[in-house]
Amino acid sequence: MDWSVLVGPLTQVGGTILGGLIGGPAGAMLGPAIGATLGQALGVPATPTDIGGALAQPGAAATVQQIEADHAAAFKTAEKAYLEDIADARSKQLEYAKMGSTIAYAPIVISTIIVIGFLGLVFALLFRAVPDSQLTMVLFGALTAAFGQVVNYWLGSSKGSADKNATVDDLLRGVVKSR
Repeated sequence: MDWSVLVGPLTQVGGTILGGLIGGPAGAMLGPAIGATLGQALGVPATPTDIGGALAQPGAAATVQQIEADHAAAFKTAEKAYLEDIADARSKQLEYAKMGSTIAYAPIVISTIIVIGFLGLVFALLFRAVPDSQLTMVLFGALTAAFGQVVNYWLGSSKGSADKNATVDDLLRGVVKSR
């Protein structure tokens, strides 16, 4: 499910912290947990569509602001753990490179295989060199997702994530001070 569709509706009812978390780098991981909490509090199924509709109802703003007051710190802690895990993986990769370990080349090799496989299948599909079957489409979908991960790994924005985290921290400080 694409929980990022709730960023706008949440922001409109004052849920800037939850919207920022769902729209951030850990949004895919936090979305189901935030969605379950919102769905339960709003009395609707925990789906982006149902929650989005409920956010337009009177009283939703107070509910969202209460959830932020009660749960924002826990969601922020989960996001921090997720980002630290990513940072830890990147730092280990740097350590391998500094030691001259052959493991340091694994991301390059895997990324190259995925990109070549993706581009090869795109080329083959464009020129009908492969049968147009369900298996081919499943393989294409998997390679498309993997290609997206490769692009995010090599071109992902750490600066943008840092800026977003600073904004969320500022918002959290405002929530804590206002209590």
